[in-house]
Amino acid sequence: MNPVSTQRSRLVLFGRALPVIAALSLLAPPVVLSQTLVAAETRQGASQRGNPEERLKLSPAQAKELFTARQAMERRGIQVRQEILQKTRPCIDQAQNLQALGACKRSQRQAYASLMEKERQEMRDLLQKMGISVPERPAGPARRHQGKPAS
Repeated sequence: MNPVSTQRSRLVLFGRALPVIAALSLLAPPVVLSQTLVAAETRQGASQRGNPEERLKLSPAQAKELFTARQAMERRGIQVRQEILQKTRPCIDQAQNLQALGACKRSQRQAYASLMEKERQEMRDLLQKMGISVPERPAGPARRHQGKPAS
C-alpha cells in the first residue's frame, strides 16, 4: 500500500473515532486518552491480521495440514519469483529507453500478480477441501476501504 492510501485510511479510521475521542477528552487527561487510542488501534490491527490458526479456529490436525501446505506453497512461490526475476533481467539489460524498461517492469508485475492470484486460488481450494469457509475478497478499488484482507 502506498503512503498516501495508508494516510487516507488512517484519516478515515480517525474520522470514525472522532465522536468517541471527543467524549473521552472531556473525561480523561490527555496521557490516558493517547494510551487508550494506541491500545485500541493495536487491538484492531491484531484482530484484522492475527494468527491464521486463531482467526480460522483450526483443530491441531487442521493447523498442521495448513502449515504443511502453506510451507510447500511458499517454497514453490520462492522458486517462481526467482524465475520471474531471471526472465526480467535480460529484458532490463536489453532495454534501450524508458518505454522498453517500463514494458519490462509491467511484464514483471503481471507475472507477480498472476502468481499471487494462483496462490490465493490454491489456498481457497485447500481451505475448501478442509471444510473451512473463507469469505471472498471484494475485487478492485472497493476493497481498499474495507481494511486489511482476512485471508
